[in-house]
Amino acid sequence: MGFYAKNWVDRRFGGSPTWKRAQDSFASRAGMAVYLTRFLITALAVPTNLVAAGSGYKLRNFMAYDMAGEATWIILYGGLGYWFGSEWELVSDFISNFGGLLLGLVILIGGIILAMHWLKTGASQVQPAGQPRNNKGME
Repeated sequence: MGFYAKNWVDRRFGGSPTWKRAQDSFASRAGMAVYLTRFLITALAVPTNLVAAGSGYKLRNFMAYDMAGEATWIILYGGLGYWFGSEWELVSDFISNFGGLLLGLVILIGGIILAMHWLKTGASQVQPAGQPRNNKGME
């Protein structure tokens, strides 16, 4: 999907500084991002596909991490199904709730990091008390 949408994504988001930062961040953690979105944080799989294709991530590497994540999904959930066969509905509910909880924690931690960054950069731009303002052009 990401491969075929690459041109559209590049036209739509290519000039955005946020998109550039996402691509840079993805480049350093691409394998882990692809792997985890295949079985654990599946709600982020589509954006991960788009960023992977938009950043020019090699299809060979993408497929290797994708297959490893899918194999983990099969082994993990298949094993749970084998061990808890009669309680599968309960296990399924737990897994879906755990995935939602994990996604919520990722969003919460990301929000805290952004807030801390915002507070740090905002605090450095506040003028100290008692210093005159530079009113260039306001004379």
